[in-house]
Amino acid sequence: MLAPLLLLWPMSIAVTYLVAKTIANGPFDRSLETNAYVLARQIHPVNGVAELTLPQQTRDFLRADNIDSVYFQVLGTRGELVAGEADMPLPRDEDRPPPGVVVFRDDLLRGNDVRVAY
Repeated sequence: MLAPLLLLWPMSIAVTYLVAKTIANGPFDRSLETNAYVLARQIHPVNGVAELTLPQQTRDFLRADNIDSVYFQVLGTRGELVAGEADMPLPRDEDRPPPGVVVFRDDLLRGNDVRVAY
């Protein structure tokens, strides 16, 4: 009787953790997705080169959360840094979504756990 309980108890903890993490990430992911779309709308070609123009309103929108830090990175078509954090972890080539689709993953930036939207 005790053996099945010792097997089921750790399994139930793992399942509960995964369900709770999924529920908690939902609203946060929607916020990240909105930030990604706001940044994408601020990128404009200037003389054939991507340029990011961030008006003060957009900066305020991205920094609206006083608890969490917001990092971003904008790369040009050849992979050159246009704006943001140079050391942001990049997705693998096979993980890159088609244009207009936002994908999320957990990663590390400067030793801190971060949630990445790209």
